[in-house]
Order: sequence, then C-alpha cells, then structure tokens
Amino acid sequence: MANKILITGSGETIGINLVCYLLQNDLELDVLCFDNNESELFILEQEHISESRVNVCLRGRATTCCRPVTVANANQYGEII
Repeated sequence: MANKILITGSGETIGINLVCYLLQNDLELDVLCFDNNESELFILEQEHISESRVNVCLRGRATTCCRPVTVANANQYGEII
C-alpha cells in the first residue's frame, strides 16, 4: 500500500515544485494537493492527469478522496527544490 501525503499550498510555486519532486522521486507515494487557488489546482491537475496518484482538493470542498498519513506544509520545503 502506498504512503499518502497532503500538501497544503500546492497551487503556489513551492507547492507545485514539491508535488513534482515527490512524484518524480517516490513511486510509492499518493499525493493529495490542497489549496484555495482553483485555477492553479486545475493547471496542476491537468499537468498530472495521467497520474492516478494525484488527488486535488479545493479549500472548502475537501473530500475523503484520500486519508493522509504524513502532513507537510509546502512552505517548509523550499530548500529541497
């Protein structure tokens, strides 16, 4: 079973890069992208539409599409990019 991670701020610059970094480097990871910027989440979703490991949730409309095991704020990971 794949690990799951929730990335808040995933529609912002650091969050987008963190999502891409995690998808490229961890094949066993499901990513839940969470933000309040609907247009950026749509773009992120379209870029990774073939990835069944990516779920996108808009703030205020979050669903139970995946239960995160690890929670990370994208603003804390600027140094990995």
